[in-house]
Amino acid sequence: MKNSLLIFLVLFSFNAHSADKDYSFTYLDLSLNYNDDVSYEGELSLNIPSLPVYLKGNLEHEKTEAENTEFDKDSTTIALGVHGSISDLVSTISAGGIDVNLKQILELYAELGFNKWELEDESSNLEDGTDAYARAGIRMGDSTAWEYDLFVEKTKIASVYTDPETGSTKYSLSDETNNKIGLKVINHFGENFSLNFGLANDDFSGSSFSLGMRYSF
Repeated sequence: MKNSLLIFLVLFSFNAHSADKDYSFTYLDLSLNYNDDVSYEGELSLNIPSLPVYLKGNLEHEKTEAENTEFDKDSTTIALGVHGSISDLVSTISAGGIDVNLKQILELYAELGFNKWELEDESSNLEDGTDAYARAGIRMGDSTAWEYDLFVEKTKIASVYTDPETGSTKYSLSDETNNKIGLKVINHFGENFSLNFGLANDDFSGSSFSLGMRYSF
């Protein structure tokens, strides 16, 4: 699946059209995800006025299977993101006499934050924890018609240790990393409304498909 996503990126990088409207990082997104069962996800993103910085919150409830055990998983993600045009680094590329204006078709973004999760198995046994969260991606296409969001997401289990003698708190990350790669296709069919669907592959949950609706402010 990862190879398919990379091929998709290359194809649409050369077929994307320029857009008069900037990519929006202020929106409410509600979606249904399917991975052996139906799960629900809500995402709110708010761009800080006059800055290429945005705040993102995400709530998700899903049923998933790992190590032959079924779980109900609830997770909350809070992150700070930054975005900018790739033209800040290079405005055009040339190949075979063809110039491609990267400013018109590519927008980079990166997010850092935390993901708090809770797992409940069929016997109502609970496990919870907090992960360090990082995501990076490329948005391309036409922000008034068809838009494509290709991303890589990583989480690391994070723990806080308090020294009983000194009372000092230490923050550490485990060596275990959960990786996710995905593609979201967004169709802007109205002034503020969009329909989106996506594919993703997660180390923990496996492959999934999503369908949702977005309202851009």
